[in-house]
Amino acid sequence: MGKTLSIETGIRCNNRCAFCYQVGWRCDPAALPDPSFDTLSAKLKWGIVNGYDSVGFSGGEPTVRKDLPDLVSAARGLGYRDVAVTTNGRRFSDRGYARSLLSAGLTGIGWSLHGPSADVHDELVGRSGAFDQVVAGLGNVQALSLEAGNVINQNMFCLLTRRNHATVAEVGDLGRRFGIRLLVLQPVIFSKANLSIASRFSLPLDEVVSSVRRAALAGKRGGWFVKLFNLPPCFFTGMLDAFEHQRYPVDVFRYQDKARAGENIAVPGQGYLRLDRCADCLLPAVCPGLHQSLAPQSTLLRIALDTLRAPEGFAPGNPPGPDECGGRTGPWEGCPERCRGAAAALPADEAWVAGTEMFDADTLADFLAGVRARTGVRRLRVYYGGDGISGDGFAAAAVRGGASEIVLAARGLQQEGADLASRGSGNLGRAGALSESPLLGEESFCGRGLAVPFMWQRSRKLADALLDIGRKAAWTLEIGFPPDFTKPEAPNAALLVRQAWEWRLRTGERTRVVLPQRAEESPLPFRSIVRAGCSIEHSSRHWCSHYLSGPMAGWICISLPSFVTPPGAPDQVEAAAASGHPTLSGLPGEPIRKQHLDKMRPG
Repeated sequence: MGKTLSIETGIRCNNRCAFCYQVGWRCDPAALPDPSFDTLSAKLKWGIVNGYDSVGFSGGEPTVRKDLPDLVSAARGLGYRDVAVTTNGRRFSDRGYARSLLSAGLTGIGWSLHGPSADVHDELVGRSGAFDQVVAGLGNVQALSLEAGNVINQNMFCLLTRRNHATVAEVGDLGRRFGIRLLVLQPVIFSKANLSIASRFSLPLDEVVSSVRRAALAGKRGGWFVKLFNLPPCFFTGMLDAFEHQRYPVDVFRYQDKARAGENIAVPGQGYLRLDRCADCLLPAVCPGLHQSLAPQSTLLRIALDTLRAPEGFAPGNPPGPDECGGRTGPWEGCPERCRGAAAALPADEAWVAGTEMFDADTLADFLAGVRARTGVRRLRVYYGGDGISGDGFAAAAVRGGASEIVLAARGLQQEGADLASRGSGNLGRAGALSESPLLGEESFCGRGLAVPFMWQRSRKLADALLDIGRKAAWTLEIGFPPDFTKPEAPNAALLVRQAWEWRLRTGERTRVVLPQRAEESPLPFRSIVRAGCSIEHSSRHWCSHYLSGPMAGWICISLPSFVTPPGAPDQVEAAAASGHPTLSGLPGEPIRKQHLDKMRPG
């Protein structure tokens, strides 16, 4: 069997799906334009050279490109046996357009349909009339393929959400009316840009499994099959005759990949957790395990606390009561007297954490309380990316869990895709919302900060946005140096002081500098100059890492400040692979063996 390549053709789309995981990228279309025809042709040629004989175009929405028929024709001309497109189907309602793609050599279509009626589908995709267009497109392709005597391989994609999970079987029945016998079911996809939004649509794992079971049983009665995406088939071993088996891996040439497919995936299996039965399963090549977004909250909490690594010198102890204030690091203006006394007695008694994106409010509070109990610290600083499963409940949960300070890791300061996606989630806007929270004004809560990289003023527009935030509320500016910063020099110090004084003049607030572990012993001249306008902290004395703030969670973690090695950076890959994945037990199902595969429809 040959190999299948999927190529992302861009991020533009003519739908506005409420749950879309690419929504952050679309906040600045000019920064992320569609790849040119030549660029995509080069990716097609790469695929042929590397042994791929099937290719699929995805997006965004591929049909918004005027040159999609030309891309299909180019792929067939290069020698691809099968050429498919994954589409929302709306443009196929134009029979002339549908004919142009089939005439160019299109052999497969994956239709996205998220409900069996207009009221469900149109609501989810944010476009009135979208359902009718998809149905018209299905009819056009059915008629054109019969007319030409061609068989078009088709399936339907349906995202399982709180809005449609009771009706997904009806989607399969609708597809069967047009000759489609395969319904691909997929849980809600989370990304750096849609966490709080996606969490409102996502289903708990047990409800996902129940919905898939109902759909699969309906498919057995209706003459169609279910195929799983991002969900292990081992949950359904008692009824696998209703499923199609994914027998081949699909390699994705993503939008941000330039030279080869998958070049930006630093850690294999990133975002997934292994099950206790994975070692005995026959599907390791096509099933990486359970996606982190599907893991129960209790499981995520256990993983985070079990893998918590605190700096040396921290010792388990009883966390302080709610009347014991954490205080600020550095000058203690505005804090009660007991803060200053605690700071004088325990100058390094502060822990910093991030990586709480996947926690709901209750789990977040439990995690922070667990960190305090396990480290014995009196002050706890929580870095926040501006979005998370906890949504608007983040501040209340952080205070309840014992946080002394919330620091927003300001994103959108660079032009890389991940940073733009974070900006699209409303990252900086969250600072204003946090400023208005009365919880952060309580006596037991002493700080809020904005964490930015050293060269944060490189983008004047975004620097002004940060300054506006600082003027509206008491935000400490935290400037973090990157992990490879090893030789502080006087010019860097002078620039820091200028930045600190601008912040003080424009906002009235102070600035602190965080140096990474490698710069622990910074030269005396550097320290002397910086302390003229800032306070200096060293991350190695405070930073607490855990599995969900490491490289295996890099797909989602937007809370890490710039002084932390980015998730998935090269020097973490080997360590992450060596430490392996947490192994989950107690979930339903059993390893997939030959007798199970024999029952499944070949894919």
